[in-house]
Amino acid sequence: LILACPYSLLRCHQQRLVTCLTISYVQDEDLFLLATFKKSHSSRKNCITISRQRVLEQCGQNLRFCFRRLRILGLQFSNVPLCSQSVNFFCDMLASCRALEPKTLRVCDCYLAGLNGSDMLRLMKLCGSHLIVLSFMNLTGVSSSLLCDDLLAMANHSGLYVLMIQSIDFHFSVPLCDQYLRIGDATLARLPNTMRKVKLEKCGLITAEGVCEFVERYFGSEPSTSSAHRSTELIFKQCDQLTTASFEREAQRRRIPIEGQETDGEYIMKWVKRRQYHIRKANERRLLSIEIDSYRPIRSGLASPAIVDELSRNSMHSIAMLGRLYPEHIVSLHCDNAICQTSDQSCSEPEKYVETKKLFLTDQASVRMANIVRPTSHMLSTDLITEICPHGFVRLRKFIAS
Repeated sequence: LILACPYSLLRCHQQRLVTCLTISYVQDEDLFLLATFKKSHSSRKNCITISRQRVLEQCGQNLRFCFRRLRILGLQFSNVPLCSQSVNFFCDMLASCRALEPKTLRVCDCYLAGLNGSDMLRLMKLCGSHLIVLSFMNLTGVSSSLLCDDLLAMANHSGLYVLMIQSIDFHFSVPLCDQYLRIGDATLARLPNTMRKVKLEKCGLITAEGVCEFVERYFGSEPSTSSAHRSTELIFKQCDQLTTASFEREAQRRRIPIEGQETDGEYIMKWVKRRQYHIRKANERRLLSIEIDSYRPIRSGLASPAIVDELSRNSMHSIAMLGRLYPEHIVSLHCDNAICQTSDQSCSEPEKYVETKKLFLTDQASVRMANIVRPTSHMLSTDLITEICPHGFVRLRKFIAS
């Protein structure tokens, strides 16, 4: 940032700095790291750090005078724990830019448990006017209403050509039946015919009808003059209402020609979960590739992952299944409004209770499989303690109960 080299602020008084802004996180020091680089000097970065705790306390550094001189053409949140306070802080800084024209908006490898839909809407309103690449990847702690049709509608779709939503892991408090994004056919209907790649995962409102309508609109338009040969790729993974069988039936009904298949009489293999289709219009070189993968891993118990490997990969939010390590003497769970408590009969005193954050159980009979977690300190167990850093990442270590 300009704070890192104040001389450039004077030297470029009449010139806005064309830059890309990356916001990341320094875990050991609990700091936000803001890095910018000019388009013509992509190898040289200017950086500044901001205390995350001060941002949460709403007394972070005022960087408006820095942002006022920037022309931001790209924005990326990478490996950051985002909450309402931090997103609003960055939105306040971005709003002071005289030329906020990001062509790309990427949110990747982020923990979003403390973020709500209104905060994301504000960010999209600021950055959605000039987007050509919109990407949400490797997000954890996501609520089912965070990414929705209304959010994507805030982006200007006329110039958009890449839309990516993949590797989404929901917060453990989200029941299994609600673990899907509220994104559906309305988003597909807004996408321009010039899209190059669309990858959508766990979007529960997308149907075969919406996909086929996009196909008909795609081939009903005039070919792009920018390239004589162009292809478009659509990928749908774990979208509950979209399967290979439903798409093939709808394509047959609409007489959509799929390479290698007859429009009439083709036997539909209903048990096939993943399949790729190629659609090409006669006398045109345009190719539309559609991949549908409706396979969804079976999860047991609570709404969080039940596999240790997946737990270690997403340890910051998938803490509810570590309860299998609990000893048998933890026998009761008491809920009172937003407080959960557990009693430990092995303690020397009659009973010991530990207050914890609110925990939603999908099956009250699985109480022994539930973890009782104090988000600011540790998880109760006589043979295991989980230390949770302020940003939400989890560390495990053994200890001997006193």
